[in-house]
Amino acid sequence: MAQAAEARSRAPEGLWGRRFRRRAVLLETIRPLEVPVVTETKRRDGLGDRPGAVRFAYLSVLADLERAFDVAFPPHWTHEEILARGMSPEMDPIPDFLRRLLALYEPVRYGAPSAGLGDPTPLVVSIYSHRRMWGLYAEQILRSPPVASPVAAGEAP
Repeated sequence: MAQAAEARSRAPEGLWGRRFRRRAVLLETIRPLEVPVVTETKRRDGLGDRPGAVRFAYLSVLADLERAFDVAFPPHWTHEEILARGMSPEMDPIPDFLRRLLALYEPVRYGAPSAGLGDPTPLVVSIYSHRRMWGLYAEQILRSPPVASPVAAGEAP
């Protein structure tokens, strides 16, 4: 019984079997994208410099917010004013994640012990998941020439 089921599942031999064999078709090549700010935050945290990772992440996010949404945060504004007055509805849900990132940044900025600092990476990933934020870096990567793939070139994988 098992042999009969196995024989039915095999491709038929002969001319018709070779003719109707399925071939792999590559429909789209997806190139992974990790925003450089996320990569650098992970690198610093991985080296054991969590305060440095938090500081880098927060300041980079603020600079990229200004570029992505074409706003300028006045230098005399406090971080709370940036959250209260500098955020627009099109930035949603970034202010929620930025508020949580600020809670990690304040102890680092003002010299509090960094023993209980949380990992900033998930917050940074969430902020850069907004289309306008990852779009700052995606355009650079999409303009670069694609790397040749053996599957795309018709070679065996």
